[in-house]
Order: sequence, then structure tokens, then C-alpha cells
Amino acid sequence: MSNNTDIESRCRHDVDDILAAFARAGFTDVATQPLWETRRRYENREQYLTEIAARTGRSILHELSDVELAELVEYLRGCLAPGELIERDRWTLWTAVVPSSEVP
Repeated sequence: MSNNTDIESRCRHDVDDILAAFARAGFTDVATQPLWETRRRYENREQYLTEIAARTGRSILHELSDVELAELVEYLRGCLAPGELIERDRWTLWTAVVPSSEVP
């Protein structure tokens, strides 16, 4: 599954690269704010695992073979509590200040 980890990593930009891009563009006071979005609530882990097994709404799961997907589902079954499950996505909000000499 390491190739799939590489695929997921390429979807995320390195923080240092983003900070450097802001600096090159002349922005200052760059800050981040993490945001958590509730994607979905599941009554139990089996409801969640059924969705994972169907590859619903998660493009990265299409990179897995059927065997790898089955291994992932079993791994998650062993890690997740049997009760309600709340799936959340983490987002990062970036803010920066335009230098006053560049504001029209």
C-alpha cells in the first residue's frame, strides 16, 4: 500500500513550499487555521466499513486492489470502536497580508 500513500501525499502540498510561495509573492503575516468538517455520522463501524468497501466518495480507494481494500477494511475493523463513528475531514485555511505598498 506504500504506492497509495505516495499518491495521497502528492495531493497535499508541503507546508514549507506553500510558505515559500507566499514569501516569493510578497505576502507577509502568513497564518493557518485548521478546520474540521463533519463529513458524515455513522450509526456503527459496520455501516462505515460497508461504505469503505464500496469505495464510496473516496477516490484514493480506487487505487487499491480488491485484496488491498479487503485488508484495509479488516484493519479498520480491528482499530475502530463498534459504536457510532463520526468521519471528519481536516482542512487548512491560509491567510496572508498584502504589503501596504501593493494595495491599490
